[in-house]
Amino acid sequence: MNVIIKLFCLFCFILVNKNFAQFEHSSLKNRFLNDCYPEKKIFRIIDNTDNNQSRISVLDSIVVVYKKGEKMKNIYYYNNKILMKYFITQIYNDGSWLDVEKHINKYNSIFQIDTIINESFDNTVNQWVYSDREIFKYDSSGNRIYELYQYFNDSEFVNSRLRENFFKESNLVYSVNKHWEFGQWVNNFKIINVFTSDNLKDSTIFQDWVMNNWLNNQLNLYTYNEDRKLIYNLVRKWDENKWLDSYLGRLKYDENGNLLVEIWKIAQTDTWINWFKINYEYDDKHNLIHIFGEKWENNQWVPDTQLLLVRNPDGFLYGYLATDIFLYYNILANIKYNKSSFYNFELYQNYPNPFNPVTEIKFNIPESGNTKLVVYNTLGEKVKTLVDDYLPAGEHKVNFDGGDLPSGIYFYKLTSGKYSSVKKMILMK
Repeated sequence: MNVIIKLFCLFCFILVNKNFAQFEHSSLKNRFLNDCYPEKKIFRIIDNTDNNQSRISVLDSIVVVYKKGEKMKNIYYYNNKILMKYFITQIYNDGSWLDVEKHINKYNSIFQIDTIINESFDNTVNQWVYSDREIFKYDSSGNRIYELYQYFNDSEFVNSRLRENFFKESNLVYSVNKHWEFGQWVNNFKIINVFTSDNLKDSTIFQDWVMNNWLNNQLNLYTYNEDRKLIYNLVRKWDENKWLDSYLGRLKYDENGNLLVEIWKIAQTDTWINWFKINYEYDDKHNLIHIFGEKWENNQWVPDTQLLLVRNPDGFLYGYLATDIFLYYNILANIKYNKSSFYNFELYQNYPNPFNPVTEIKFNIPESGNTKLVVYNTLGEKVKTLVDDYLPAGEHKVNFDGGDLPSGIYFYKLTSGKYSSVKKMILMK
């Protein structure tokens, strides 16, 4: 099958949930976020027998293996808050690993990634030099509303691509992707998301900017199991005036909720034909340790190059056109761990309280992961979702505006991983 078709198919697949990914070593280089793939945690606390010392498991490195045996490696480095500060990409050549790229994360005061600076290693001067950078902006609720990509032209950073995100509460309802042309931003493509009443992504429409009009290109329809995990992704292409079934992805999980396999089929003459498969393997601690691809050939699955996605410790997904990815972990011992620090789970009382009509809610989460902050009325009815996103470990704060609500008592519930907490607040107009 055409490689570009497969890349675009998987590109659309990762848009199911509101996270972002970067594609490297492929024809795609865009960032999006996704919930369905493994490795959502930056670190895991192994034990905390002493109040001030802990042993923490982190992703140490990955090794990517390509079809002809070439190898590439990412090595991850962390700051004293266990956030990934950078990773170095190496290639294997003549029996040794050579540095080729460095990716540096800069964080703001509430531990959101503010800037990513990418550098390449220049062997002629034996030093790192700028390659490109990405700049992010957030709204008061922590939603990423602006993603700017710039390349370095030997003297300064120059605009290249822009992605503007538009949210309704915490749901990303649409994005407009633009490219820089003759000193101005020009529309490229649009992504429109429709959500269910319980904030699951129901469908996604992709539109291209053609002759000053948005034209339909592709439609993705999503199906979930009772655990809210994606199990089917039906891809339809626009043909003149109707949608036609094109691809179908099916996801299977183990009893622990770990993604085991994606099986993709392609539509041919009113039937579905096996296309390609991506497999995931774990150790006994549920750490993802191996990803590998296969294709359907002569009525059997055989090893093959696929777009394999792996999550970095900072939450970003990276995609590699490869046959295998191996993941390796390391234990950081004697890590300072203070129970009053942001690594503990804690939901603070909103301030001010009572409030009219805006109040601030602060919370800490000990591990990076999918986090929800929802406001309910006294009948238990959901009033507003303030956060529904993948967040890094640390302290976060959001504003709640009750201007469109009646005076009264409300409850706000924070859920992150195995942790949950509820507090009461009073809106007094």
